[in-house]
Amino acid sequence: MDKLGANPANSSPLTPLGFLESAATVSATAPPSSRHRLHLGYEAHFGVPMSGAVLNSINTRLDARTVSVLLRHSGSKLILVDPALLLVFHDALRLLPPGHPALRIVLVEDPTRRSSLGASGGSAYERLLETGPSNLRTQPPR
Repeated sequence: MDKLGANPANSSPLTPLGFLESAATVSATAPPSSRHRLHLGYEAHFGVPMSGAVLNSINTRLDARTVSVLLRHSGSKLILVDPALLLVFHDALRLLPPGHPALRIVLVEDPTRRSSLGASGGSAYERLLETGPSNLRTQPPR
Protein backbone atom coordinates (compact mmCIF):
# COMPACT_ATOMS: atom_id res chain seq x y z
CA MET A 1 0.00 0.00 0.00
CA ASP A 2 2.85 2.40 0.78
CA LYS A 3 4.22 1.90 -2.73
CA LEU A 4 1.24 3.56 -4.40
CA GLY A 5 2.40 7.07 -3.69
CA ALA A 6 0.31 10.20 -3.76
CA ASN A 7 -1.80 10.81 -6.84
CA PRO A 8 -5.04 12.72 -7.59
CA ALA A 9 -7.15 9.63 -6.90
CA ASN A 10 -5.90 9.11 -3.35
CA SER A 11 -4.55 12.40 -2.08
CA SER A 12 -6.64 15.29 -3.42
CA PRO A 13 -7.22 17.93 -0.75
CA LEU A 14 -10.83 18.07 0.43
CA THR A 15 -11.97 21.68 0.27
CA PRO A 16 -15.50 23.07 0.53
CA LEU A 17 -15.46 24.08 -3.13
CA GLY A 18 -14.21 20.66 -4.26
CA PHE A 19 -16.84 19.02 -2.08
CA LEU A 20 -19.57 21.19 -3.61
CA GLU A 21 -18.47 20.20 -7.12
CA SER A 22 -18.55 16.53 -6.17
CA ALA A 23 -21.89 16.89 -4.38
CA ALA A 24 -23.44 18.63 -7.40
CA THR A 25 -22.53 15.65 -9.53
CA VAL A 26 -23.94 13.15 -7.03
CA SER A 27 -27.12 15.10 -6.22
CA ALA A 28 -28.03 15.56 -9.89
CA THR A 29 -29.71 12.15 -9.76
CA ALA A 30 -31.70 12.88 -6.57
CA PRO A 31 -35.43 13.70 -6.72
CA PRO A 32 -36.12 17.46 -7.13
CA SER A 33 -37.19 18.07 -3.52
CA SER A 34 -34.16 16.22 -2.11
CA ARG A 35 -31.86 17.90 -4.60
CA HIS A 36 -33.08 21.35 -3.46
CA ARG A 37 -32.56 20.51 0.19
CA LEU A 38 -29.07 19.12 -0.45
CA HIS A 39 -28.18 22.26 -2.38
CA LEU A 40 -29.34 24.57 0.41
CA GLY A 41 -27.62 22.51 3.08
CA TYR A 42 -24.33 22.70 1.22
CA GLU A 43 -24.74 26.42 0.64
CA ALA A 44 -25.32 27.02 4.32
CA HIS A 45 -22.66 24.68 5.69
CA PHE A 46 -19.94 26.01 3.42
CA GLY A 47 -21.13 29.45 2.33
CA VAL A 48 -21.89 30.82 5.79
CA PRO A 49 -18.40 30.14 7.22
CA MET A 50 -16.77 31.31 3.97
CA SER A 51 -18.58 34.64 4.43
CA GLY A 52 -16.99 35.02 7.86
CA ALA A 53 -20.13 34.16 9.82
CA VAL A 54 -20.77 31.23 12.17
CA LEU A 55 -23.31 28.51 11.37
CA ASN A 56 -25.18 26.99 14.31
CA SER A 57 -27.26 24.04 13.14
CA ILE A 58 -30.26 23.32 15.33
CA ASN A 59 -31.79 19.85 15.47
CA THR A 60 -35.22 19.99 13.83
CA ARG A 61 -36.67 17.60 16.42
CA LEU A 62 -36.18 19.96 19.36
CA ASP A 63 -39.09 21.69 21.06
CA ALA A 64 -39.53 25.48 21.15
CA ARG A 65 -38.19 25.81 24.71
CA THR A 66 -34.90 24.09 23.83
CA VAL A 67 -34.59 26.02 20.57
CA SER A 68 -35.11 29.25 22.53
CA VAL A 69 -32.27 28.36 24.91
CA LEU A 70 -29.97 27.60 21.96
CA LEU A 71 -30.86 30.87 20.23
CA ARG A 72 -30.28 32.85 23.42
CA HIS A 73 -26.88 31.29 24.14
CA SER A 74 -25.62 31.28 20.54
CA GLY A 75 -26.06 34.99 19.95
CA SER A 76 -27.80 34.28 16.65
CA LYS A 77 -28.86 37.24 14.56
CA LEU A 78 -30.46 35.45 11.62
CA ILE A 79 -32.31 32.13 11.38
CA LEU A 80 -32.72 30.10 8.18
CA VAL A 81 -36.02 28.24 8.65
CA ASP A 82 -37.92 25.70 6.60
CA PRO A 83 -41.61 26.76 6.50
CA ALA A 84 -42.57 23.42 8.09
CA LEU A 85 -40.65 24.47 11.22
CA LEU A 86 -41.75 28.09 11.33
CA LEU A 87 -44.26 27.62 14.18
CA VAL A 88 -41.61 26.05 16.43
CA PHE A 89 -39.27 28.98 15.79
CA HIS A 90 -42.00 31.58 16.36
CA ASP A 91 -42.78 29.89 19.69
CA ALA A 92 -39.05 29.82 20.52
CA LEU A 93 -38.75 33.55 19.79
CA ARG A 94 -41.67 34.28 22.13
CA LEU A 95 -39.81 32.45 24.90
CA LEU A 96 -36.71 34.65 24.62
CA PRO A 97 -36.26 37.00 27.59
CA PRO A 98 -37.46 40.60 27.35
CA GLY A 99 -34.84 42.83 25.80
CA HIS A 100 -33.23 40.04 23.79
CA PRO A 101 -32.06 41.41 20.41
CA ALA A 102 -34.51 40.73 17.58
CA LEU A 103 -33.68 37.84 15.29
CA ARG A 104 -34.38 37.90 11.57
CA ILE A 105 -36.23 34.87 10.23
CA VAL A 106 -35.39 33.89 6.65
CA LEU A 107 -37.70 31.34 5.08
CA VAL A 108 -35.92 28.70 3.03
CA GLU A 109 -38.69 27.46 0.79
CA ASP A 110 -38.62 24.44 -1.48
CA PRO A 111 -39.55 25.70 -4.96
CA THR A 112 -41.02 22.30 -5.82
CA ARG A 113 -43.66 22.66 -3.07
CA ARG A 114 -46.24 25.40 -2.70
CA SER A 115 -46.11 27.04 0.73
CA SER A 116 -49.47 27.58 2.43
CA LEU A 117 -47.97 30.16 4.77
CA GLY A 118 -47.88 33.07 2.36
CA ALA A 119 -46.35 36.22 3.82
CA SER A 120 -45.33 35.29 7.35
CA GLY A 121 -42.98 38.12 8.21
CA GLY A 122 -39.89 36.17 7.15
CA SER A 123 -37.73 36.96 4.14
CA ALA A 124 -37.27 34.52 1.30
CA TYR A 125 -33.83 32.92 1.22
CA GLU A 126 -33.24 33.61 -2.46
CA ARG A 127 -34.12 37.30 -2.05
CA LEU A 128 -31.69 37.50 0.85
CA LEU A 129 -28.90 36.12 -1.32
CA GLU A 130 -29.72 38.65 -4.04
CA THR A 131 -29.23 41.53 -1.59
CA GLY A 132 -25.72 40.44 -0.64
CA PRO A 133 -22.64 42.15 -2.02
CA SER A 134 -21.54 40.78 -5.38
CA ASN A 135 -17.89 41.46 -4.54
CA LEU A 136 -17.77 39.52 -1.24
CA ARG A 137 -14.34 38.00 -0.81
CA THR A 138 -14.54 34.47 0.46
CA GLN A 139 -11.84 32.87 2.55
CA PRO A 140 -11.37 29.24 1.52
CA PRO A 141 -9.71 27.00 4.12
CA ARG A 142 -5.98 26.46 3.94
